[in-house]
Amino acid sequence: MPEGLENSPENGIYILTGFLVLFAFQRILITHFETHEDKLSKKTGGLGAFIGMTIHSFFDGVSIVAGFEVSSELGFLVFVAVLLHKIPDGLTISSIVLAAFYDRKKAFIASAVLALATIFGGALVWLLSDTGFAAEVLGDSFARIALSFSAGVFLYVAATDLLPVVNQSENRKTGLYVLLGVAVFYIASWIIGVVGLE
Repeated sequence: MPEGLENSPENGIYILTGFLVLFAFQRILITHFETHEDKLSKKTGGLGAFIGMTIHSFFDGVSIVAGFEVSSELGFLVFVAVLLHKIPDGLTISSIVLAAFYDRKKAFIASAVLALATIFGGALVWLLSDTGFAAEVLGDSFARIALSFSAGVFLYVAATDLLPVVNQSENRKTGLYVLLGVAVFYIASWIIGVVGLE
């Protein structure tokens, strides 16, 4: 968010837009599969999880390329963060699809689609930035707008999907892992700055 808003505080509207787009998608267009799973068939729930995770993966790619457009340091941090959770994402969607459809081929395809969605998201931002189309329409702040929109999407996921799970857990370590993740991010950012990757 800081990089998205740097010199462009009006980009806060794109954070809100990203948040509301995912909210509308999950609550209005499909329903929130994680909280209403009992009302849906396994196949419908599996399909909903697949669509939701594909959108999330698309914005992973958007964030990586937009991050590199803003600075090497930010791009590298976002890339590492995305890379670290891609394996769990792949295992999660494969497990969900396998449980819903009992088909290993579909589980493999679902995992591959998630990977391709990340590449497609990054490629789209790169193409729009490289062709100059985005600069003509949105000015030089296209990468910061993309970062702001992505931040809104991830803020929604964290606020509605991740933190509620952490808060419901009776295991104190779960909360500590969240704080540890934040600390690791800032330590990594500091190390990258010291090394001079900026």
